[in-house]
Amino acid sequence: MFVVRALARLPPPGYGLKAALQTPDYGVDFAEVGRFKGNEAVAPGLHMPKGLSQTLGDPFYARTVGDPQPAHELEVDHEAPDLAIRFFPRGRDGLATRYLGISTREVHYLGPRATVNMILARHTYRCRINSPRIRAMWDVSLNVPVGFQRDGQGVSFDVSLPSGHILMLAFSETPKVELFAPAPFPGRDKDEVAEACRGLAGGSTPPVVAILTPAADLRAWLAELATPIPSPDGKGPGRKEAILISYGQEANRPAAEKLAAFMREKFGIDATVTEQAVKRPDKPDAQVGKEYEKPVVLIGDEWTNNDLAMHGAYWGIAYGAHMPFTATYAWPGPGRAVVSLSRRYALINESGGQPFAWNDSYRLRPVERRFPLVRRKLHIAANGADASRAVEVLLRALDGEN
Repeated sequence: MFVVRALARLPPPGYGLKAALQTPDYGVDFAEVGRFKGNEAVAPGLHMPKGLSQTLGDPFYARTVGDPQPAHELEVDHEAPDLAIRFFPRGRDGLATRYLGISTREVHYLGPRATVNMILARHTYRCRINSPRIRAMWDVSLNVPVGFQRDGQGVSFDVSLPSGHILMLAFSETPKVELFAPAPFPGRDKDEVAEACRGLAGGSTPPVVAILTPAADLRAWLAELATPIPSPDGKGPGRKEAILISYGQEANRPAAEKLAAFMREKFGIDATVTEQAVKRPDKPDAQVGKEYEKPVVLIGDEWTNNDLAMHGAYWGIAYGAHMPFTATYAWPGPGRAVVSLSRRYALINESGGQPFAWNDSYRLRPVERRFPLVRRKLHIAANGADASRAVEVLLRALDGEN
């Protein structure tokens, strides 16, 4: 494995073939990695408000992390990801101990699913240092010794490392390692950063209801929805659209009904209240209904009523154009609400399609109502009484002149 990797790199001028064939100083023998597969790879339970099946043999069955039931635990693959780990060797003149930073190169999307995958799922790498003379190893951060196995080529050891983390290892050819005394990190500490953030915010607390989209833009969006879509031949009165207001959970239904009544009375929009705009089909090969093409208002938190759930994860490529809240830390939390109309521009082609793979046809273009997967949607990020309060503030803003 290591010889092939060395030959794949062209040696610089004057670099002999013998040197090119030398074993690298560091490497990875294998990895034990928990991988999402099948349904859980496409749409794990975190993405769907009603969840996937936990019954073995069900077409929508999905394995989960940490599930104690037999055969429900996420499967662990035995892999040889030589390129999944990056090594950062460091040394200092006159110091017998050397240091090795280790990080993973695996790419994972941000969001709840990535957090579960990389923090809770197993990711163990059998790394090695190809020097048989090593006698001591130390985890600098944890301040504990590292066990290792010796063979004719060097030493091997296990590390468990999520994305974005670096393990600092000290190793020596003597029975002891030399460590540097702890010192403050060169830069701003946490309190200084927090104070700077408060200064940027003017020292004020955020509003109970924050409306991120100007009221004029919201009124223009509603006025557009109230305007019939012209018929293809240019004749006739055109087709009126019905808007779906999806509340996700029963506590949010009063807010949804009040908003629907306002849209009907103020703008003449056919607004319908529904628990969930789109549900996953009963069979894997069944098609999602055309509800996903309708204009939508989503009320509720991201676990029960977001765009990923609205599309049932069968239209996953489109959610990126809509979701203003993509991870739990961005959710406003109890006592607050955030109202936002999805983005005005999206990376799309002339037909409104979003890229599965990049090509020159995709540009940052205005989102239009004729593009169903990227059309604008209203998000009301709140639950229960907070959602009702958000709708009240929203209606006052829409009734005003500014």
